[in-house]
Amino acid sequence: MESEFDRLEKAYGRLERHARLREHAFEAQRLHDHNLIEEHNVRYDKLRALCEQKVHDSHEKATRKVQGAQKMAWDMSEKCEASRRLCRELENEISTLKGTVRSMQSAQMESADATRWPSQPASTIEHKLKVLLSHVRQWANRHSKLPLEELSENQTFNTIVNRLVDRGCLADPVRLMKCLRDSKIMQKPGKAFSLLLTAAVSFEIMQKIIGDPFFAFAGRSEDNMLPAHYGQVLTELLKFLNDGDEKSCEAVRCQILRLLQPATNNQSESAGQIRYVIERSQKSAVSVLAATIMENFMGEQSEDESIPARMGLESIMLEAVELSSSLWTRMARIQTANLPVLSAIEESALVYRSSSKWLEPHSIHGMALEADPKSLDGCDVVLLCSPAILRAGNSDGEDYHKGSLLKKAVVWLG
Repeated sequence: MESEFDRLEKAYGRLERHARLREHAFEAQRLHDHNLIEEHNVRYDKLRALCEQKVHDSHEKATRKVQGAQKMAWDMSEKCEASRRLCRELENEISTLKGTVRSMQSAQMESADATRWPSQPASTIEHKLKVLLSHVRQWANRHSKLPLEELSENQTFNTIVNRLVDRGCLADPVRLMKCLRDSKIMQKPGKAFSLLLTAAVSFEIMQKIIGDPFFAFAGRSEDNMLPAHYGQVLTELLKFLNDGDEKSCEAVRCQILRLLQPATNNQSESAGQIRYVIERSQKSAVSVLAATIMENFMGEQSEDESIPARMGLESIMLEAVELSSSLWTRMARIQTANLPVLSAIEESALVYRSSSKWLEPHSIHGMALEADPKSLDGCDVVLLCSPAILRAGNSDGEDYHKGSLLKKAVVWLG
């Protein structure tokens, strides 16, 4: 049998012969190319001389044509100027027509907006806010069992009190504790804790959901949710722009939020994706806020206690999200007012009067006021149980310097 070495040697011989053949072919090609180059050089010299002559002849001919064209251009300059004047007149007319079209389109859009985004009466908003806060109060009553004598030693209670101070709902924690101990109603198990829990949760919902148009911007885009940093950027941008043109700034905010709510008759894929992202974002933001409230305000609970409490709280918050959305998709701006804000609006606002424009007594005071509606006049506010809600501006994006009261602040007077 033929060995591996013999096969390799034969292969090498074949390669060597092939290389010699390629070398001869290359040399023949080189000689051929050299001859072609020589022929091309001769032809190039002839063509160059011919081109130079043609260029000279063409130059003289072109010079004569240019001189004729210059004369013609001079004659046409006056015609061009007349054409320019006509064009300017037509442009002005077109601009006027465009303005008319824009006005008509704007009127049509305003008509469509008025149909889909009608102005909401203050009485309707007040009713919805009161219903929402009544749900918070009922929820707090169901999940408050801590007796009064254990409150001052309870860390959760102290956390709630500190939060109420931070939120501007409570000025004097020591006075609050004294009033709680002096109140017969508050001796009932869970009554005092329910009062404070209701106030704390109400303020979280009013300020973070009702008072924030971009509450749902709390996720990440990669999770198919509205990114949190988008909401932060929009908030800061609108604050910056608000100093320059308040109406346009609020219009931008309003339009952004409306675009995030495609019309129900829009069944396109993109509209469906927007609805999906919004729903995920709202539920996620609610879940995070509910978890924070449960951790800070409810203390340690068994699973049987915490799950129903959290589910009930999330349900209330989704109700608040829907209300917030309906408010912020209008041109008017929503504001929440705590004790410092109310005091700045009206110095005497922190002293209750039956004729008060800003304050509404807690339902706990119902029996006393039923006997004498003025029996609590002159009492200082001990606890702001829910903030006043104000609306600045109107559906036309005007009068932002004028505020109207949508819901009075609910106060406990001890």
